[in-house]
Amino acid sequence: MFDTLDLESFRRHILDWYAVYRRDLPWRGDPDPYHVLLSEVMLQQTQVHRVIPTYHRFLARFPTLGDLATAPTADVLRAWEGMGYNRRALYLKRAAVAVQAEYGSSLPRSVEELERLPGIGRYTSRAVACFAFGVQVAVVDTNVRRLLSGFAGRPLSEKETETLADLLLPPGRAADWNQALMDYGALVERARPRRSAVPRQRFTESDRFWRGRIVDTLRLHDALPVPSLLTSLPEAGRDEARVRGLVRALHNEGLVAYDEAADTVALPT
Repeated sequence: MFDTLDLESFRRHILDWYAVYRRDLPWRGDPDPYHVLLSEVMLQQTQVHRVIPTYHRFLARFPTLGDLATAPTADVLRAWEGMGYNRRALYLKRAAVAVQAEYGSSLPRSVEELERLPGIGRYTSRAVACFAFGVQVAVVDTNVRRLLSGFAGRPLSEKETETLADLLLPPGRAADWNQALMDYGALVERARPRRSAVPRQRFTESDRFWRGRIVDTLRLHDALPVPSLLTSLPEAGRDEARVRGLVRALHNEGLVAYDEAADTVALPT
C-alpha cells in the first residue's frame, strides 16, 4: 500500500526537526504514569498553553491517582475550571476509581488493560503505554493523522493511518518518534492555512458553550435553584427551555446533580 513512499527519509526529516524544535513540556521526561495520563487527557481538544497551568494546579490538589480516586467529584470538576469539555474530568475520576479497585492505585501497563478503563480510548491507552511504560506502539492523534495523510499524498482512512504509523515506527524509539510527530503536526502542519466550505456555528450559540457556563456557575455554589442558575448565566442567547434540557442531559451524564422535586442543581458529590 505504501511501497512508493520513502519511509527512511521521512523519519530522518522528522527526527532532525525534532532535535532542534522539540517542545519543553512539564510532563515530558516524567515517566510517572498518573502524570502521563493526566497530561494526555488534558491535551485532548485543549491547547498546550492552557493545559500547563491547570496541569500543575490539578497535581497540587490531587498529587496521586489514589487522591483523585477518593476526592469528591465536585472538587475534581472545580479543579478542572478553565479547561472545557468537563466530561474529561468525570472520566478521569472514574478511571482513577477503577484503577484503585482493580489494580491498587497503580495504572496497568498494557494497551488492552488501559483501554478497558472508563473513558480511556484507543489513543490515550497507547499514549500512556508508550510514554509511561516504554511500550513500542504508534500513537496517532488528529495532528499526526493530518501529517501522515500529507506524507502519503492523499486522505488516509483510520486503518490506513495506523498501518502507516506502524510502518514508520523506529525500533526502540517509540516515545521520541511519537512526540516528534505530535510536535511537527502541531507546530508545522497545523499552521498551514486550510479552507472550509462549511460555515461554522458561533461558539456562543452551541450547546457546548451553555453546558460549560452551567458547570462554571455551579463551581461557585453548593446548589442553586434552576431559576437562580438561569439569572446567573449570560443574558445574550439565554433560553430557559434549552438550559433546562442541558441540565437534565448533564445530570444523566453525571456532570451535575439535579433534584427535580426541589428544582435545584449542584455539582455531584
